[in-house]
This record gives sequence, C-alpha cells and structure tokens, in this order.
Amino acid sequence: MVDIKEGTINIGHPKIGEIRRRKSSYVIWLACVDCGGERWTNYTPKQPGRPRCAHCANLARKKEWEVIEREPYPNEIRHGREIGRDRSRHYIWVACSCCGGYRWSAIIKGKPESLRCRDCYAKELTGSSSHHWKGGKIHTQDGYVMVSLYPDDSLYLLGSKPKKSGASACLEHRLVMARHMGRMLYSWEVVHHKNGVRDDNRIENLELTTNKEHIVAHNRGYKDGYIKGLTDGSDEQVRSLKLEIIRLGHSLDEERHRARISSSVRH
Repeated sequence: MVDIKEGTINIGHPKIGEIRRRKSSYVIWLACVDCGGERWTNYTPKQPGRPRCAHCANLARKKEWEVIEREPYPNEIRHGREIGRDRSRHYIWVACSCCGGYRWSAIIKGKPESLRCRDCYAKELTGSSSHHWKGGKIHTQDGYVMVSLYPDDSLYLLGSKPKKSGASACLEHRLVMARHMGRMLYSWEVVHHKNGVRDDNRIENLELTTNKEHIVAHNRGYKDGYIKGLTDGSDEQVRSLKLEIIRLGHSLDEERHRARISSSVRH
C-alpha cells in the first residue's frame, strides 16, 4: 500500500485492485465494467469501489428512469420513475368508477389510492355538493349580493370572468331580473331597487331601467329623502322638547311637595 500525497506524482502506473492511502481514506484502482476506463474510486471494506465510472453510472441511471411510452394495459403496475411520477411509489392503470376513463393511481396498502379521477372528484367539491357550501351568496362592501353561476346554467354568461373552479360571479338582483324576463340583460340596462335596500332582491322590489333614468330616480329620491328627513327631524325635535318640558314639570311638582312636608314637620 502506497500513500498518495497532494502535489506529488506517484512513480509507476497503478495496477488493477491496487489500494492506496489518501489523507484519512483509502482509494482503489478499478476499471469500469461498462467502458473499461480505469480510475481511482473510494474504498471501504463494506464497499470495495464502485463498479462504474461517473459517466457510465449517469447513463445507466437515465436508462433506468426512462419513461415507458407504450400504452399501458388495464391493471398494469409500473414504478413511478417509469411514468414520470413519484419515484418512491408504484402506480396502477385503472378506470374511474364514475366516467370510466383510465388514469394512473398510486397503490397504497395493495389498493388504488382513489377509485375516481380528479375531474369526477372535483365535481363533488363544487357548488351545492361541497361540504363548504354556504348558499353560494356573498355580501359585498357596497351592500349588494353576489351569487355563483356554473356552466350548466343558461345564464352563465351573465356573470363575470370565470374562476378556476369554473364558476362566475353575478349580482343577484340582475340574475333575478334576467330569470323574470327570460333573457340576458344588456350592459346598458340597470336594475333599480325601489325601496333603496340593496340586498332586498324580491322581484316586487326590482325595476328595470336605464342608466340615465336610474341616476334621475336616485337624485329625486335623495331630494325627497332630504326634505322628508328635515321635516321628520324637526317634528322629532319638537316632540322631544315637549317630553322634556313635561318631565321637568313633574320633577318640579315633586320638589314642591317635599318642601311642604318638611315645613309641616318642623311646625
């Protein structure tokens, strides 16, 4: 056994199987089993050198992990690295119990992980079939109510840009009016709440109008409401003052009665 020193060249070419010392470890001179190239490789009693060089080991690893391109047959089992999946699992080619489409399913405890494909499973997590379903309505900061529309609805295009789940958001008062009219609403058509309550979407409280008429109606409502509020406020103020005068009169009478009783007791 000869020591390998840094910065020095050993005299003579090493022989196959020759072991030398390098710092605190040992190396052995071996030939690659694939290309035949000789090189130094780490040596331990449990692992006396690697059989392949780094280049041939990478080629063998790529060949081992090469994805099989042929069409699998039903119930065929493959390793994850053969189909480009998780390398620590095995997968089986099975049909979905709902739509019948074949797909790879991970094997857990000898059985497929799921009997349904992702699309069929996702259908149970959307809409009223989801366990997170809360009626499909959301109250906005402006006081309106938003509802969700799905592709199977005839008024699906009435909503905004669809989300990842496929649902589109629509204002409930526009949807109620569209269902009542039996057609889609134009962009210039405005649905007006008669009583001014934005989440009261009963058809009796809704009125179809244009943007111009809607602005005029709101301005008229603001003006009438201001006058009515001013009048009601004045009446309420007068009423409260009268009640305060009556209350003060009663308290004054009680004080006089107490003064009479105290004066009679002294005499």
